[in-house]
Amino acid sequence: MENDFYEMITATVSHDMRTPINAIMGLIQSLDQFVTQNIGKRLLGIVNNSSKILLFLVNDILDFFQLKNGKFKIKLEKIEIRKPVLELIDMFLLVAKEKSIELKYEFDENLPKLLIVDQQRIKQILINLISNSLKFTMQGQIKIFARYDQSQKLIWITVRDTGVGVKVEDEIKLFKLFGKLDSSQALNTKGIGLGLNICSKVVEACGGNIHLDTEYKNGASFEFSILAYENEDQLPNRSLLQQVLNDQIAKQKSLLDENLHSEKFSSYLMTINDFTDAKIEFDQYLRSNDSSKQQLNESLQNEQNCPCFNRPDILIVDDNVFNIITLESILELQFNKKVSKATNGLEGLNKIIKRLELDQLEPCFCERNNRNFKLVFMDCNMPIMDGFEATIAIRNLKVIDQDQIMIVALTANANESFRIRCLESGMNEFLTKPVSYDQLRLTLKQYNLL
Repeated sequence: MENDFYEMITATVSHDMRTPINAIMGLIQSLDQFVTQNIGKRLLGIVNNSSKILLFLVNDILDFFQLKNGKFKIKLEKIEIRKPVLELIDMFLLVAKEKSIELKYEFDENLPKLLIVDQQRIKQILINLISNSLKFTMQGQIKIFARYDQSQKLIWITVRDTGVGVKVEDEIKLFKLFGKLDSSQALNTKGIGLGLNICSKVVEACGGNIHLDTEYKNGASFEFSILAYENEDQLPNRSLLQQVLNDQIAKQKSLLDENLHSEKFSSYLMTINDFTDAKIEFDQYLRSNDSSKQQLNESLQNEQNCPCFNRPDILIVDDNVFNIITLESILELQFNKKVSKATNGLEGLNKIIKRLELDQLEPCFCERNNRNFKLVFMDCNMPIMDGFEATIAIRNLKVIDQDQIMIVALTANANESFRIRCLESGMNEFLTKPVSYDQLRLTLKQYNLL
């Protein structure tokens, strides 16, 4: 009876969720032929990458249930082993560029050109690890290195970053299902708790292992291995391979049982919204009529001469670069609004403080009274400093007119207790992702920005 339930879930995830994603990805490829402007190409690329990441998130959930019901499978095929790494470098290049992070790669000189391996598993693990590094790296670089151990028939891939690192006492929590670090690191945001756990289970099922080498505040290095063969003669007997796989799945099954009904699992499913925002909002952008674009009111001469004239009214704080670019594009292209952006709460707080310092050097004297940002769109779950901490810190800046900066929560978490927590922290309003064009328009009007 229990296995029937898991098979039903697996079928639902596999068909009902992946079917519309595949349709979206196919239509994006068709649409690309008709989009010629650079801004359109850029936005279309974001939608395409968001769809790919969403598909891998769905596959993570699918693997979760397949591991649980013993249906997990490995698909070995001969591939150019550098290809999946280069494809993912290309996929994450835009995100890295937006954060001014250098994304590098290196292949060992003895790495064979062709290997027999499960290509999708390599991509799945790398997407989780690269996403994790991008989330917690504010400056510097992320480097991917691949090598082959011929004696053990293992391919080893390392993802090394210059991010915040992990405390020694927290390392053991990383690969546990929904393992959560202290709030200052907020590692369990946006599905990472499940992602790293799935990584470890998939790696073990593929005959390898994964480990972390890190120094707190001085970067992290994740290294994993999976079985890979240079030719068919090296392949193990299929029945023996399946037995090894079954043994690995059985080792994990009991651990997954106790976590399946966890409330945190439902919150992971909800975070998929973060990767659908770009698709939904970009679709609205394509369908919008040019005549709906808001025109800037004719500025008075004193406003044009005021130091504040070119200062942004709006600050976007979100650790998902795709979400930032999507919202930024709508605000700038549809509403003619200048925006500033930050990828975590601390960076957002610092931008507000710098605006105050700038106003002291070059004070605003026009009627717009644009001393600081008028509106902040604040994500809640972010590394370094989350949206709640950032909001409290902003409200504690005594030099700020508290009526001047409106903070709107923009989050994938839609439950009532979360909304109350946002308002209690000092936010003025609560919006859930994906936010529509009409919702944005109403919000801008509400705060006199239209």
